[in-house]
Amino acid sequence: RARVGGLTAGEKLWTERLVRWSIANPAALPALSEVVARIPAKSPARAPGYGQQMVDQLAGQGQWGPAFAVYRTYSPKAQDVGDMQRSTFAPLDWRLIDDYDTGSRTVGDAVELFANPGRGGQVAQIVTRLAPGAHRLALTIRDSQPADLTLAVDCLQGTAALPGSRSTLPLTDGAMNYAFSIPGAGCQFQRLSLALT
Repeated sequence: RARVGGLTAGEKLWTERLVRWSIANPAALPALSEVVARIPAKSPARAPGYGQQMVDQLAGQGQWGPAFAVYRTYSPKAQDVGDMQRSTFAPLDWRLIDDYDTGSRTVGDAVELFANPGRGGQVAQIVTRLAPGAHRLALTIRDSQPADLTLAVDCLQGTAALPGSRSTLPLTDGAMNYAFSIPGAGCQFQRLSLALT
């Protein structure tokens, strides 16, 4: 780790090749995540597209610690659970879901949630690394229609999701606040999901 990190910090010609090779050989990505922070900011290997691919593949493997290490290096800002318009590094940024019956999409400076009449389903998800204790997700709603919005908070262990808490509130214009708690053990990574019901 120290030797490879030192070489990548010196920006040798092979740094971008190492990143591309690791993306093509995803079993190497957890090891690469330990040295990506040493890649200089101006290196071609630090292009956002490489970070997106690494985060996506590590998430698919359930390698959440390495995925967050890559995210810290490649994302220009720290994770913000309150900003649903940020989706560059999904699922560590919000993943807006657009299905046939339900979904969400960015419209101007807002995120539109939609569902066909009588239908329900997930509209957005994010994977977080929140500290144990009490938390709150605050949303501002405008132009609402009669529906309920459910926040599900599940603990992630590898690719498995352990069911956690569920909170359902009616959609009404103005502030909506979901209070939830992260347990102290066995829940280092969490998936927050929003669903219209």
